[in-house]
Amino acid sequence: MAALATAVAAAASGHQQSDSCFSTPGARQHFPFQNWKIKAEQVKKVEFIRTAEKLKNQLATIEKDKNGHLYSKKSDFRMEYSTLEELERKMTNGRKAERAKIEQQLSKIHHNVKRLQCQLKDVKPTPEFVEKLREMMEEVENAINAFKEEQRQIYEELLKEEKIATNELSALEKKIEMWAFGSTAAERVFRIPSAVRRTTRRLG
Repeated sequence: MAALATAVAAAASGHQQSDSCFSTPGARQHFPFQNWKIKAEQVKKVEFIRTAEKLKNQLATIEKDKNGHLYSKKSDFRMEYSTLEELERKMTNGRKAERAKIEQQLSKIHHNVKRLQCQLKDVKPTPEFVEKLREMMEEVENAINAFKEEQRQIYEELLKEEKIATNELSALEKKIEMWAFGSTAAERVFRIPSAVRRTTRRLG
């Protein structure tokens, strides 16, 4: 509490000082590091946006390919695909609801951060202001931590579902390979007697 009050008081006195403080050697040494940090954050942001766009394009391609098979009226498996269509609609609605919830949470956090920034523009070194500022900071921090924890749990659950789906697909692939191998073996069995009969006829 005392440290927060000291920081607020220092910020208040800083507003009353002139810009001559920026001419000190310590300040000159601080700015290059700060500029480097800002540039590094900008590079990370650009890289994140680029990766997000790449994933978005990949998702659009996969969705297009999937819809071409799923909603084809000429498919021989139209009855089976109708079940998948219903599942697809449920999943789409679920994703939309989840996205709306995330946007609402982020909007609330953004609003609280903006409100805190506005308070910091007019610093008052009083116990009441310090207490109010502390409560606002705790509110923002708790909201961010709760959001991160919720998203972490969702991500872990998705990883589990992905692992289960991967194992199920591997099992199905093995079954299909066994069926294909069995069909090939059966064809060979049926072909052998006919070949023997043809040979017998020729010898007879």
